[in-house]
Amino acid sequence: MKITEAQIRHVANSRPGSAEDNTSFLIAFYEVVCQSRNIDTSWENIKCIMREYKPENVVRKRRKYIESNEHQLHKEEEYRLNYS
Repeated sequence: MKITEAQIRHVANSRPGSAEDNTSFLIAFYEVVCQSRNIDTSWENIKCIMREYKPENVVRKRRKYIESNEHQLHKEEEYRLNYS
């Protein structure tokens, strides 16, 4: 499914600190999707949601719509130097 800017901003605004790192943001994103569908956050439900909203797509959209902090920018530069 398509991930919208509204979804990304909603997660970031409703879960302060979730945008600090990719893992925290993914967890918050999947929890919000479960809540919006009125389903529990069981592993089976999370797996289904992960198939709809691929982790790499969620993170890519987060980077597009939410400005990275200084620590994230530094880590990004480290990865770029190490793996390019």
